[in-house]
Amino acid sequence: MSKKAKAETQTTSVLEANADRVVLGLIALCFVVFAVHHIIAYDFWWQLKTGQLMRASGLPETDPFSYGFPNLPWTEIRWGYCVVISLIYDWFGTDPLIIAKVLWLSIGGFCLWQIGKGESKWAVNLGLLSALLLMHQRMMIRPELVTYVLLVAYLLLIRRFQVTEKFHWLL
Repeated sequence: MSKKAKAETQTTSVLEANADRVVLGLIALCFVVFAVHHIIAYDFWWQLKTGQLMRASGLPETDPFSYGFPNLPWTEIRWGYCVVISLIYDWFGTDPLIIAKVLWLSIGGFCLWQIGKGESKWAVNLGLLSALLLMHQRMMIRPELVTYVLLVAYLLLIRRFQVTEKFHWLL
């Protein structure tokens, strides 16, 4: 075999060996690019004010924000989320909220990647890319992000139980 053929074979094998890592890195980069944006969810500001109101005066019993039907009974089911984002906003501003969102979604992406551990890398990467493309419109600071990431973490625990057959993963 000539030196040129050996060099081409070696270069090809290095590329093949690192292709999955490169693709995974590009997926992670796309993830961060999709997740970092201006706060455009208009209900974010309502949820922020709700959290500030709850921290100041407790859980409200009537809706203080409605102009069409003021003072009707109101139950805020996302009160914990509202309080947390109002604390982060009051202490640090909006940029740390976006950073916290990216970190939270990164946990979800890592859990998705862990679910596919042991499977073929191209299938896992394709699955991650599909999840990213399907979800990128919903990557705003919203209460549903908590649900998405906790769902993926739950699926990861079930997968760990299936693989190891150890009951503690279900607990």
